[in-house]
Amino acid sequence: LIIMDIQMPVMDGITATKTLKEKYGGLPPIVGLSAHALEGDREKYMAMGMDEYLTKPVKKDDFVRMISKILTCSEICLERSYYCIRNAKKRHYRNMHRNC
Repeated sequence: LIIMDIQMPVMDGITATKTLKEKYGGLPPIVGLSAHALEGDREKYMAMGMDEYLTKPVKKDDFVRMISKILTCSEICLERSYYCIRNAKKRHYRNMHRNC
C-alpha cells in the first residue's frame, strides 16, 4: 500500500503516481491523501490514477474501510496462493482458501 499526499512540494502526488505507474508494473494500490474535501474530489483524483482516496485528517473508520476495500479476500488468498503454488502444496492451498 502506498499512501501518496496529493499536494507535495517539487512533484505533486498525481504526477508522482503517474510516473510510478508508467515506470513500474505490479505496484501496490496507491491511495491519494489530501486536505481537500470538496464534493467530487475523490472521483477526480481516482480518475487521475489513484486507486483510492482519503482526506486529512484521516479518521480511523475511514482508513479501516479503505483497507477493507483494497485488501479483499481474493487478494489475500492470491498472496497466500503464491506461497502454496511455489511450494507445490495444493492441499495446503485449498485449506487456506477456506480461511477467507
